[in-house]
Amino acid sequence: MDLARWTKKDRPLAAHPFLVPPCTITQAPSAQTDKKPMTKEEQLLPSEPTPTWHVYIVSCNDNSYYTGITTDPHRRIEEHNSLKKGARYTRSRRPVVLVYSEKAASRAVATRRENQIKKLTPAGKKQLITTYRPGKSRSASVKAKAYPVLSSEGSGK
Repeated sequence: MDLARWTKKDRPLAAHPFLVPPCTITQAPSAQTDKKPMTKEEQLLPSEPTPTWHVYIVSCNDNSYYTGITTDPHRRIEEHNSLKKGARYTRSRRPVVLVYSEKAASRAVATRRENQIKKLTPAGKKQLITTYRPGKSRSASVKAKAYPVLSSEGSGK
């Protein structure tokens, strides 16, 4: 019987355009014997380390602040100060200087913290920066509520 005359339900699986039969992958026997068994240390260690995310604030040439996230703050500052890799906001405000950085548990936590910092007023960002000690990097916790948004009002006594 001709394949073109078959109805859709009569077609074999390989002839259907969206369904492909499962294929089995076999390894050569020599490849299996060449592998050494993994030690317990190798089993415990991840193959690639997970990147540490950072939330950072840079001070621009016009005294404004730019907030962002990255896995390598020093590389990112160099990119901001380079010709084409910096953010559009910082391109016309070079040079930029790193004034604040904190570690985050994941990219999602870093993004949430970045949004919290971006909602601060310039005075609130300045207050956050003045409380920052470069020797001690702050660590963002898993909960975004761990870092309340700082008010820009001073303590009136």
